[in-house]
Amino acid sequence: MKYAAIALLILIVNQSLAAGDKAAGTVVERRGGNIYDLSTGENLFKIEANIKPGKDGHIFFESLYLDNNKQEVMTEEAYFYQMRLQRYVVRQNQLNEDYELKVKNNKLQFSIRKNGIVKTKETDLPDNLVIGPSFVPFFQQHWKEIMSEKKVPVRLAVLDYMDTFGFEFEKVKSENETHSVLVRMRATSIFVAAMVNPVYFLVQSDGSKIIEMKGRMLVKIKDGNSLRDFEGRAVFTY
Repeated sequence: MKYAAIALLILIVNQSLAAGDKAAGTVVERRGGNIYDLSTGENLFKIEANIKPGKDGHIFFESLYLDNNKQEVMTEEAYFYQMRLQRYVVRQNQLNEDYELKVKNNKLQFSIRKNGIVKTKETDLPDNLVIGPSFVPFFQQHWKEIMSEKKVPVRLAVLDYMDTFGFEFEKVKSENETHSVLVRMRATSIFVAAMVNPVYFLVQSDGSKIIEMKGRMLVKIKDGNSLRDFEGRAVFTY
């Protein structure tokens, strides 16, 4: 299963989304990062992201993923209103596929364009819906629970499957917790867990920033004449 829109958008919001619209459209905040192959350590992709607060609680996020030839391999856009997701768009240029999620009237409206064909699906809006851009605000809202080692459930929207899947955030004990905390995201279904490795987040000790993430990436790497998924390490800069 491909669910790594996590990596990507995380850097969006870190503090911006949680802070609401106090900048009110006057400041565009820029974030960045790099994605490394978890096995070889090779620097494979660069992430460039912009966060633009608007009026009345609107926030717009966009990100670019560039390979080492500076080719744009993927883009993302997310629109929020009062910290609630309104629309999320991913353009996977490596596969020439587009994904979209709209939240409207307590429904999730998915669409995929692939090989010139558009497929759609509508499902009910679940509680605790998250996508990559909303992880940090969710952490901040539930940080006391996470720090007390409780399991915090979420429903992660997976656009290429046009569905949501159950996961849990849980603190993992680590040697040095003075400046950062290790949080694991693991599938709640034994069937999904059999296909998807846990994702690990290194989070600033107050829950306000994700420093890095390890797990399956949404971008692909070349394997001969084809593309394949890979386990990576995304390191974010602020």
